[in-house]
Amino acid sequence: MQFQKQPPTMSNSSYIWDVSRSNTPEAELESTSQIVCSKYNPKELSVLVSGLYNGQLAFYDTRKSTRPIDSSSIEHSHRDPVYDVAWLQSKTAAECLSVSTDGFAYYWDIRKIAEPVDSLPLKEKGSSSALGGVSLDYEVAAGPTKFMVGTEQGAVLLCNRKAKHAADRVGASYRGHHGPVYAIQRHPYYPKYILSAGDWTVRLWVDDVRTPICMSPYHSSYVIGCQWSPVRPAVSYTIRMEGVLDIWDYTCMQNTPVLSIKVSERGLTALRVQEQGAHMVLGTKDGGITLMGMSAGLASMQPNEKQSIAQMFERETKREKNLEARIKELRQKAKRVQDQQPSEPPELTMDMNLLDTVEKEFLAYQNRSFES
Repeated sequence: MQFQKQPPTMSNSSYIWDVSRSNTPEAELESTSQIVCSKYNPKELSVLVSGLYNGQLAFYDTRKSTRPIDSSSIEHSHRDPVYDVAWLQSKTAAECLSVSTDGFAYYWDIRKIAEPVDSLPLKEKGSSSALGGVSLDYEVAAGPTKFMVGTEQGAVLLCNRKAKHAADRVGASYRGHHGPVYAIQRHPYYPKYILSAGDWTVRLWVDDVRTPICMSPYHSSYVIGCQWSPVRPAVSYTIRMEGVLDIWDYTCMQNTPVLSIKVSERGLTALRVQEQGAHMVLGTKDGGITLMGMSAGLASMQPNEKQSIAQMFERETKREKNLEARIKELRQKAKRVQDQQPSEPPELTMDMNLLDTVEKEFLAYQNRSFES
């Protein structure tokens, strides 16, 4: 994915592996263009959909062939590589969604995949500029018609296919990253909380707040992926381009990983945790795959863990809402002063300085309350 170059040495191979036989792949998927992303159908594990480097979408049935059963036509496909795909909840189990840096999300039905059944321009509300889609998250618990898109401009878009008005199909926008949002995922136990990885940080968001309630310190290399543990509500995993896997436990520390492991000298590019939480697979920049076994402490829920992490989330959400309210109050006060003295030029204050001031006031108030 080097600026969408396609050198002659670029591999066209995509493999399916059996973890009990690590030397030889189980099958090799054939395609007309390189496969960028693939997802298994959750209701039929022999069917998978793939997004291709040339913008097409293809679906496979491994019971029949390693060749695509069908694929979209070039003229009705994305104009850029398909960066992510997701299966949607439907009665037919045949509907899926794709996003690309061409600025569109397309809805598909694999029974008639020649062209999309619907499209959604990835534009923030009130904006005419399209944003490139890099990552995608679809979680039924958040609503069967809702999904999130991480963009290469650093924003996370909350979308709703069935919004009452067309202008509301792209609703809230969460801005905070300084570069592409490479991965996003809703919490498997508390879907209103969202984890995102982009630029040099990992950020934790909540649906009704537009600023992150938690964020990691800035790393020395890009954070390229993230995933919540499917079995431990307080644990998440992130990978960095320098080849490091970080394990976070928010009940212990919010600003520092509890464990960092140098997995590869080459950059890590992909991360996936098994549903039972006992194994993790990591992909590297040079095509290598590493299968890791998780310790018992990471593969089983700890006592009172759900309650503890829920309380932490609520505390940080309340804190961020208090900060937002205080900032709004100070802005209104400054505006009233400006209206009363129109002849004097208003004092310009950076939002970050204002945020620091509010945070200090808030923490000082908390400390006084604690001591009393």
